[in-house]
Amino acid sequence: MDEKTGNEADVRLKKTMDEPLPEVAPIPSDHATRQIWPLALMRRLGDSPLRVAVVVASLAAPLPIANLALAWSDPEVSARMVYESMVVAAINVLVMGYCAGLLAWVWRHLPDDLYPLRDFLRVDSDEFVRKVSRTLEGKEWVALILVSASVWYLVNVQFGALGRHLRGEAAASAILLWTIPFFLVMWALLIYTALLLYRLANQLCDVGRHSLRIDLLATHRLSPFMDIGQRTILFAVGGLSSTLMQGALLGGIGYADWVPATVLVVVLSGWLLLRPMWGVYLALRGARDAELARLDALIGYHEMRSVEQLVDPAIEHLQRHRERVLSVSVWPITSSAWWRPVLYFVIPPLAWVAAALVESIVDANL
Repeated sequence: MDEKTGNEADVRLKKTMDEPLPEVAPIPSDHATRQIWPLALMRRLGDSPLRVAVVVASLAAPLPIANLALAWSDPEVSARMVYESMVVAAINVLVMGYCAGLLAWVWRHLPDDLYPLRDFLRVDSDEFVRKVSRTLEGKEWVALILVSASVWYLVNVQFGALGRHLRGEAAASAILLWTIPFFLVMWALLIYTALLLYRLANQLCDVGRHSLRIDLLATHRLSPFMDIGQRTILFAVGGLSSTLMQGALLGGIGYADWVPATVLVVVLSGWLLLRPMWGVYLALRGARDAELARLDALIGYHEMRSVEQLVDPAIEHLQRHRERVLSVSVWPITSSAWWRPVLYFVIPPLAWVAAALVESIVDANL
């Protein structure tokens, strides 16, 4: 074994393939009509996710405002009931705007996230964005309708205040009328957002597993898979924050209110964060194991080598390569990316503290 063999190991260590990217069909002229509606709305509003959030929240606000205006003159409606209904309405209007704005924000940044991967992707990034931007298909619509209706029924009818009113366990009030259609629409939007983020995470996992050109010397350049995952978990973090804020503003929050939400947030956040990186992990682990096996075959066992071979520069060169390959991380995580998850864990408690301070001020004046 000579120096040439060692040099070949350096060359073969880079797994970047040289075949050209596949041809991608042009975007059809009616593509805009088939996009998810937050993305289409964002393009109409000047490429601004914030405007999407404001528009959706503005469209959601008239119903509870009108209901509150009608209930205001009801002598049986106390100032505290009006305040609580206003809090619930405001939080849920903001949640609807937040969901729409978050979807527009994630999809706006998606092409930029994939741009650093252009040398590693075997699929065209524009084609991938088109694939995850399509409207819901038949099975997805069925899942959206069934899950939204079921969650709405359980949360608001079976175990919620609306159900107690309907069963006659508490006095009915006109101030709750707006919740019947509003909560159904809100839950549909929440499930719609979760479905799209779930689809995005799965598609990224598939790309990482099957459509990456693996370069074991540049694994840090695969960090966008983690960046996208960190951006999507803001959906779960925002949902938990809104739950805690509503509980604090209403004077307290029971275990039944925050424990299920926290469990859901932990599970959903873990999926959205880890799923895009899982495919990359499998691809990197496979490439690293294959390279280690190849180097082991070239180096051979110590018992099979003579003294002269033990001091062979080529053998020493291969061993250094093996140590370097063995130290390659199989997770696309950069050290600078750890601060974001830590910040996300801080957001919900801060939201609760701020809401609790507002509640104390309201209690002192009502």
